[in-house]
Amino acid sequence: MPESVHLCDFPLVDNANLEPVLEQEMDLVTTVVKLGRILRAENDLKVRQPLATLHVVSKKQDLLRKVEALGDIVLDELNVKALAFGDHETNWPFESQGGLQTSRPAPGPKMKRSRRRSWRSTRMRSRSS
Repeated sequence: MPESVHLCDFPLVDNANLEPVLEQEMDLVTTVVKLGRILRAENDLKVRQPLATLHVVSKKQDLLRKVEALGDIVLDELNVKALAFGDHETNWPFESQGGLQTSRPAPGPKMKRSRRRSWRSTRMRSRSS
C-alpha cells in the first residue's frame, strides 16, 4: 500500500459497470435543471427561495416519463416543492412576480414627448405663480 492515495494509479474503466440508459436520463435531468436555473436567474429568484411548482413541458411523452422518474433530483436541485407535466405550453398559466420591469412593454417615443410636455407645463405654472 503506498503512503498516499495521490501516488496510486488512476483506476481503469470497467465497461461492465456503464449504464448508458441512466446516463441519458441524467443528461435529460441536467438539461431540465439548467433551464430551471436560467428561468430563476431571468426572474431574479435565488435557489434558496423555494418555489411551489415547476412546470415541465414537452410533446414527447417518453421524455416526460424519464424526468418524472428522476423528479426527486430536479426538485432538490431547484428547490421546488412539486413538478407538473404537460404537453403544451399554453395549458399552463405563467406567473412571475420577479422582474416586473421586464414584463412591461418598453416606453416608446410618445412617452418621451409626454414627459417633455409635462415638464414644460410644470415649468410654466411655476413661472406664472
